[in-house]
Amino acid sequence: MRYIQDPQTLKLVPADEYYRRQEAHHIQGDIDPFVSHVDGSVIASRRDLREHNARNNVVEGGEVLQDHERAKKSREDFYAGRPYDTARRVDAIKFATELHERGRSEADIRQMVENYQKRN
Repeated sequence: MRYIQDPQTLKLVPADEYYRRQEAHHIQGDIDPFVSHVDGSVIASRRDLREHNARNNVVEGGEVLQDHERAKKSREDFYAGRPYDTARRVDAIKFATELHERGRSEADIRQMVENYQKRN
């Protein structure tokens, strides 16, 4: 009798009883039409929803939750002192001070400091 090892359970299964699980892509269907609570327009597709959200400067609840979780982790890391080390902070402050003395605007300095921190 021949056996095949199931890759998920790692058990040997008789070849005539083995069923290979097929992985398939999931195609998500379009949304059902609904009336917006924001402006009363009818939204009939995902494209309509994206345009509506951009036009009215709103986001879906799931996006807010993701942003909240990301911000929560960022706050926890900040208060635990994880994302930055003292040397990097000192370098960034020196860099910003030097740029300020050269006459750069605050917005330029902020952007340059962010870019500097991302590189290092």
